[in-house]
Amino acid sequence: MTRSPEASLAPGRTHARSVADLARDLDEGGARPPVGPHLERIADAFTRDFPENVFLDLDLLGATLARMEDAERAEVALSIVRVSAEFGGAPIQFRYAHDFLYGFDWCRWVARDPGTRAAVGPFDLPFLRYLSDRARELCALIAEDDAKSGHVPRGTYRNPFAFSRSPEDEARLHRALAERDLVPVEAWSTAGRARWERPYAELREEVARELGLSRHVVPR
Repeated sequence: MTRSPEASLAPGRTHARSVADLARDLDEGGARPPVGPHLERIADAFTRDFPENVFLDLDLLGATLARMEDAERAEVALSIVRVSAEFGGAPIQFRYAHDFLYGFDWCRWVARDPGTRAAVGPFDLPFLRYLSDRARELCALIAEDDAKSGHVPRGTYRNPFAFSRSPEDEARLHRALAERDLVPVEAWSTAGRARWERPYAELREEVARELGLSRHVVPR
């Protein structure tokens, strides 16, 4: 699939590194089967399932895959493609891959049980399995037209947050978060940090309010 360059949250970098450039660096030495085909499938899935996605830094994800044994790498890549389809497609219909890729979902999950989850990375199988389980729970709630997680019309996007997530506001908010070191997973670096200890979701809401992006009514 041919893609135009997506934006990056990396300080001093406008566009995300291409899969080809990233894979070339990660595959140097050739000791294992290349990581590039897995990254390409994941990038294609994000592009297909989240067509309005803004930021797509795959550096840390690629480095994580490169450290895995071949069987685990293939399973993780397949799981991410599945999670992308589950959360981007109907009936869930989220607009962006950002909450997964930059760790907002992961840090909230770890914080609920840090004693057993703190050692699990944002792209590791235990967390990916949780996401698939969560997708099934959401689909069941949507089927019941739950008051909080009910149906949204086709062609629209689900927004359970108290702030606007239009593409323009999404870009503005997350660039502000990156400038303030308030992004939990530094997906733009192969040596990026993955942090869960701070209340990143609440901090994101605070910055959204400061930027005037808050909404009085939380939409579905």
